[in-house]
Amino acid sequence: MLGYEPSSVPSEVALADYSKCAYDLELTPQEFLEKHNPMFAAGEQLLQPYTTTVRCFSHQRFQILLINNSIAPFSTQGETWQGVLHTATVREPSDNLRRVVNSTMVASVSIGTAEPITEVEQHQFITSTIVRRRGYDKPQLNDDP
Repeated sequence: MLGYEPSSVPSEVALADYSKCAYDLELTPQEFLEKHNPMFAAGEQLLQPYTTTVRCFSHQRFQILLINNSIAPFSTQGETWQGVLHTATVREPSDNLRRVVNSTMVASVSIGTAEPITEVEQHQFITSTIVRRRGYDKPQLNDDP
């Protein structure tokens, strides 16, 4: 689950049907991710024909995007909930601006499964004002509220 906050940073979101790409390459989705990491240019290029821009996305308003990132394989036998990947592109990057994306994983578990995160930890997560960036790459920006 991705929560996008309004930003002056123009950006777009796209979804890639990596399960179908893996199927076409005669790989499982897991093998595809191991051999063709989409975080690198070669993997991203392989996914290009399977990628669709989310046209209703707007960087100017709050939005929540739910994505099935499972490794369920593509199937020709009826409809399945196969996994997709997401990517965001900032059209004009700036060292002085930021784009906040709140990311949360949602997973199903059996009834009665013990909660691995304590109530205190959950409360800290909900009330935190800390903003973390990949690589903490903009130390000059103040993340304090």
